[in-house]
Amino acid sequence: MVEPKTINNIGELIDIVFNEKDKNGRMSRSQEQNNFIFRGLPNANYPLSTILKRTNTEYYIYSYIEAINDFQLYGQMFYSKMKEYNFWEVMVLSQHYGIPTRLLDWTYSPLVALHFATIETEFGKDVKNDVAVWIINVNEINSLLPIKYKEMLDKNKWYIFTSDNFIELGIDTIDKYEEDMKSNSFLIFEPPSLDSRIFNQDSVFSILPKGLDPLDKFLCEHSKINAIKAIIPKDKVAFIRDQLDLMLFNERTLFQGLDGLASWIKRRYFYAKNND
Repeated sequence: MVEPKTINNIGELIDIVFNEKDKNGRMSRSQEQNNFIFRGLPNANYPLSTILKRTNTEYYIYSYIEAINDFQLYGQMFYSKMKEYNFWEVMVLSQHYGIPTRLLDWTYSPLVALHFATIETEFGKDVKNDVAVWIINVNEINSLLPIKYKEMLDKNKWYIFTSDNFIELGIDTIDKYEEDMKSNSFLIFEPPSLDSRIFNQDSVFSILPKGLDPLDKFLCEHSKINAIKAIIPKDKVAFIRDQLDLMLFNERTLFQGLDGLASWIKRRYFYAKNND
């Protein structure tokens, strides 16, 4: 099921997270794991769909594996370490550079998710729509996994997968993964820090089987899932954007490099100047 909740400031989103933790009994700081992951959407009506699904073109659906293979083959010219990456690590890097994949981006940080929900806000302009942050509990998703996946988590005494686990599980292709999952569950994994953005954004990914993309219906209808859709009304979006900027959750800090710096400067100075 999915529970919608309206939030009007950053504090209310943080309260949702801690209230959910308290339902299951909070552990000590040294023991506590962040079992919740977050995804921000700049329009509350947008579905939880992958870039691959959003292309809405059958050609892409059947050719994306070749695209990933080509990215690894030709990308070695610019990034020699890429030849050492497994299929899943190359998929992460492909997603990062805009190639459609079956990955859906999430983050451990509710504030990073809020950043992506509000980043399209321009100073001085009316926001056209509500935005949203989705919240899911990783443990609830893990409870739906096939037995060998659960055993892998138990063996490692952890609650989230790494790309190294894929090889141990024998899922070296997307077809094998689809065969294991069908439309019953999906896997969440933490990628290696292939670049600073993945690290800075506390990134995690879900791999959506074809039957679960978009993910909304599955989350809404499954009795063992208690997801939350935190909705920020359009008249509160600019205020929350200002809160995030004050706390230095912006393009300059999350997208380190000249392009992130330029995006932050453009939004900070020129959007504001044009609307004075």
